[in-house]
Amino acid sequence: MVAGHRIDDSAVNDLLSRVVLVIAHHADFDRRFLEKRLPTFATEHWACSRFDIDWKAAGIRSSALEFVAYSLGFFHDQHRAASDCRATVHALAQRLPDTGRLALQALLEQARLPTWRLWTRDAAIEKKDVLKARGYSWSPGEFGRPKCWYRNVLDSDRAAEAAWLRAKVMGPDQALWALRITAKDRYSDRCWAWGDPVDIALEWAADRSEGRWSAI
Repeated sequence: MVAGHRIDDSAVNDLLSRVVLVIAHHADFDRRFLEKRLPTFATEHWACSRFDIDWKAAGIRSSALEFVAYSLGFFHDQHRAASDCRATVHALAQRLPDTGRLALQALLEQARLPTWRLWTRDAAIEKKDVLKARGYSWSPGEFGRPKCWYRNVLDSDRAAEAAWLRAKVMGPDQALWALRITAKDRYSDRCWAWGDPVDIALEWAADRSEGRWSAI
């Protein structure tokens, strides 16, 4: 807050009533912060211009906003809120070096896809190096989150990844847990739940909507 000033909550809520998608360059931080300030943010779909675009694949070595701006040919006066917003909007309006597609198009395509967070609950500690090499991340159990290795995978990859876990990491009597995540909850604290135990021998639930929301 700026001394002597206050954000008009009713004006923000009115604006959000007309919003289809909230975009932030570090949504993992911004979403949790804003949901605590205004719960209405929890009802919105979210995307992240840092992590929902594969900047490295596009030829941009870092996803930091100032580096993205530099690589796309414009200057960014970093770490000021208004400047960060303008830089993010301008970056999304640029074409990616590798494909020529608009950055915004790439972001929307990724944001529409449902993902799965696979938890290696009860996996033996000796499997940590195998999991790390596979791209799993460690959740230390802070803030009530699971203390466990996990990995996010696309809906199309979930069955294969579950089969790999069963073959390489999990015992035959250990449950594999998975949480389905969409833009409605992505980057929020709600993504840190166990989800449900799954049986890889069963057919995974189909996403009949193909992960799309009609307003975009």
